[in-house]
Amino acid sequence: MSHRALNSARMALSAVILLILFGTHLRAQAPSEAEAASPQETKPFVSPPPAPPALRDLSAEARWLEKLASQWDVTKDSLEAVRRAAEMADLRQAERLDVHIARMEERMASQKRENDAVLRTLQASTRDGLKYAGLFVGFGFLAVFMLSLLQWRATVRLTQMVLRPVMQAVPQIPAASAVVVESAAAPIATQRETLRMIESLERLEKRIQELESAASGTKQGVLPAVTFEPVGRSGSTETKTAQTAPTSKPGVQALSSSDAETATSDAGTLSELPLKTAKSVLGGILGKGEALLQLGQPAEALTAFEEALRLDPAMVEGWVKKGSALERLDRMEDALQCYDHAIALDGSFTLAYLYKGGVCNRLERFDEALACYEQALRSHETAVAS
Repeated sequence: MSHRALNSARMALSAVILLILFGTHLRAQAPSEAEAASPQETKPFVSPPPAPPALRDLSAEARWLEKLASQWDVTKDSLEAVRRAAEMADLRQAERLDVHIARMEERMASQKRENDAVLRTLQASTRDGLKYAGLFVGFGFLAVFMLSLLQWRATVRLTQMVLRPVMQAVPQIPAASAVVVESAAAPIATQRETLRMIESLERLEKRIQELESAASGTKQGVLPAVTFEPVGRSGSTETKTAQTAPTSKPGVQALSSSDAETATSDAGTLSELPLKTAKSVLGGILGKGEALLQLGQPAEALTAFEEALRLDPAMVEGWVKKGSALERLDRMEDALQCYDHAIALDGSFTLAYLYKGGVCNRLERFDEALACYEQALRSHETAVAS
């Protein structure tokens, strides 16, 4: 509003000045026109006529000019007041703007400080989270490594503890069987000793066949007398079989070798032989199979273990050794079946759980392998406690 009033005053002042200039111009032209209108005749000197009306109005114009000057002063004063009011309004507006800008700057500065504080808090929390995550991952890897190391050491210790009583619990058979078991447990030093052991095993197999024929003769009424002699240098066992006179059916002769095998397959077990002789036979067959496994002949070892299981299907150790032979032949499922059969026969046989856990580990059945190892540990602890 102050700027509009100032502009209006300026326009009014300009109009007044134009009117004054226009009136002055009219007064200057009035005498010249009067002279031009008078005739060019000589007149006698007379007293001056009275002043024209225009001159009489000079006093009125002077008064009008004084009045106009006073109005001009008033207008000038009003314009000056308007100017000062406008300047004061501008100053007040500028001050208000300065205050408003200062408040906005202060508010923006405080908001910036808050944003910086929030950003620093987020950075600190992110840094701490990354630090804790790194520590957690590091401890996790360390724990997994330690658990793997402990599991490996526990498995090795458990295997050693289990194999020690198993090797000590192998049936003690005369001479040849002891040599076979020791050869299967210890590393074979030379090829010469290996060949000599195989020869002794073959001789032992011949003696087993003679015992089978003697068993079939007993079934027909002939009572065999079987004795063992000390082992010679070659490690074989000399067996003497004496045919006694028939007790129930006189005149019955001993069966031939082929008849003896047929009779033995019909019998299926060694229950008719003396306990010591049966253990010796089974130990010899198992020793032969273990020796063949050590020599890298799993197929022949499997045949020997199957022969032992044919004679005694309830022999837990035979099923475990058959499973190990099948494992050498990469027949993992059949090996698992053998281990399961051994566990079904004797749930406290730790070696069966260990072998089964190893096969499950190779087949990447880690849950079953862990369960087998835990069961082996429990069975071993039970055996030690008992």
